[in-house]
Amino acid sequence: MTWINRMISRFGPRAAGINDDNILTPQQKKNSRRLNFWYGGVQGMFFAAICSFHTFLVLYLKSNGYSDFRIGLIMTLMSVIGVISPTLMGYIADFYIPVKVIVIVMMILSIPLAFFVQASIAIFPLALIAILLTGIAEKSMGSVIDSWGMRLRNKHPYLNYGATRGLGSLLYASMALIAGKLYDVAGLDKMFWLHAIVAALCVIAALMLDNVKTSPRKVGQSSFFATVRELLRIRKYTIFLVSMVLHGFSMVVIGTFQPILIANHGGTSVHLGISSFMLAASEVPIMFSATKLLRRFKVESLLTVSFTFAALRLLLTVLAPTLELVIAVQVLQALSFGLYLPALLFYVSLITPDHAQSTAITLATSVGFGLSGITGNFFGGILAENFGVEIVYYIFSFLAVCGLVIFRISQRKPAQTGARI
Repeated sequence: MTWINRMISRFGPRAAGINDDNILTPQQKKNSRRLNFWYGGVQGMFFAAICSFHTFLVLYLKSNGYSDFRIGLIMTLMSVIGVISPTLMGYIADFYIPVKVIVIVMMILSIPLAFFVQASIAIFPLALIAILLTGIAEKSMGSVIDSWGMRLRNKHPYLNYGATRGLGSLLYASMALIAGKLYDVAGLDKMFWLHAIVAALCVIAALMLDNVKTSPRKVGQSSFFATVRELLRIRKYTIFLVSMVLHGFSMVVIGTFQPILIANHGGTSVHLGISSFMLAASEVPIMFSATKLLRRFKVESLLTVSFTFAALRLLLTVLAPTLELVIAVQVLQALSFGLYLPALLFYVSLITPDHAQSTAITLATSVGFGLSGITGNFFGGILAENFGVEIVYYIFSFLAVCGLVIFRISQRKPAQTGARI
């Protein structure tokens, strides 16, 4: 067998269990357009809201005299919230309150809470509380909305998660350019009004989207901790959580340390906006192609590629000698995260039981991104303060490589693969 054939056998074909395209009736086509339009609207407006506020929050804090250490502390506590809150929300969505209600209520609350950040910015303890509350109300909704899509996909196979999530990345990218220019001309204080508008649009889209009923509670599965214990007994799920945490360090730099690196290169909010645009826009083609890729290749192989490029993106970013090259390297986000997110969602949905799917997805994403955020922001803040932000990139890229190694070792035993897509 040639090396080409060996490579093809390693990365393809995809395993059995992934649904092929089905011929839709005229009514199903109509329902498909409606469902994908409104779910794409929820994803798009949600990420536009996140971009308009949270992406520029670090710059806003620095413009108000906050030190790198204090910013790192805030982001660390935000990550603590990011571990606990989404998982609880996912569990509630599984068994108590429909996910649609949770998303609508939380996105409505995020609007006044963001204005509370502006009103309290001069008083650190109050500003800290306000920022953490926005984390609970808004940033926690990302994995909840993803779990909403996975459960809708189980009910309506024609929901295209990859394309709708790609729309989220596209609107995030567009908002990064718009907001970066707006804030540079009119001031960062305009972020609160822009956020309010797009958050309200997200609520409108959520109101139009289908609801998903909660699952019946079984004996021994009614408590949150019983459900978490059930999931943690799944060996492949637990090992994957460890790999996700290590991969998550590569994502910490985007929200916390990349703005600092760009500022160190002489960049402004315009350059941060362009960088965020490159990050998000590069994800769009991969997101739109996610369904085809998951049908063509093994889920595990796609995850391997994404782990590899997560480390590579960090290394090339910190080694880039100019601001222009720092921004250009962000296109690698296409494979380091654009491929990673849909692959991990389908992988988790494959190896975990259906009745706890929202809990499984929110636990995986909150632990995977949250624990790395807690340690990454805290120790990264200390490292950046004392040794420079560059050392953070080197250490976090090494941790991403460790995540890749652990994941590949966990795949040595034969396992059924595939996902319901």
